[in-house]
Amino acid sequence: PPGEKQHYSSGNYHLLGLVIEAATNKPYHEVVRELIFQPLGMNNTFEASEEWKRGDYLHHYVGPLDLSAYHPSSEFADGGFVTTATDLVVFGLALANKSIFDRPDTYNAMIKPPKGSNPENFIGLGIWVRKIDEEKLMLSHAGYFGIFFAIFPDENRVVAFSLAQSHANLDAFFKQIEPLLWQKSQITTDKRL
Repeated sequence: PPGEKQHYSSGNYHLLGLVIEAATNKPYHEVVRELIFQPLGMNNTFEASEEWKRGDYLHHYVGPLDLSAYHPSSEFADGGFVTTATDLVVFGLALANKSIFDRPDTYNAMIKPPKGSNPENFIGLGIWVRKIDEEKLMLSHAGYFGIFFAIFPDENRVVAFSLAQSHANLDAFFKQIEPLLWQKSQITTDKRL
């Protein structure tokens, strides 16, 4: 029943995108650009099926399958944005300092543990939440084939990177690097680990 459990659902994000389009009478990607990307200066972020000019320079592979040949419209409001690490950090910092929201309670609802979940490690509204204690919090999300970012709101710090490997064991990788993510460092977007 509603309110009893929560699971990450791509279908629900598609439905949310349709609601946004109906409420604004604009395409979803235009609303996101107008309300988020332009105010934040995210000039190198594009919706994959409507804005991004696809070229031969970027390919996504799952094993031998080149996903560049497939149209990304299936992503719709479930993601489907092409961005840079720098723009992803800009978005993460806006999320960390809550400047992306008109109402402060939106952020609190986003990071509230759903009923029946582990209160220290759960998926909130669109983002994973990991709590070490009440003061230390990491928000994170893994994107399309190895893209990852982690936000540390209490430190106003964001880490963004790409594994660029389609068959990587992401769970094992994140388990190994999580202690490093918690450490404050001066890694730049150009640093290769």
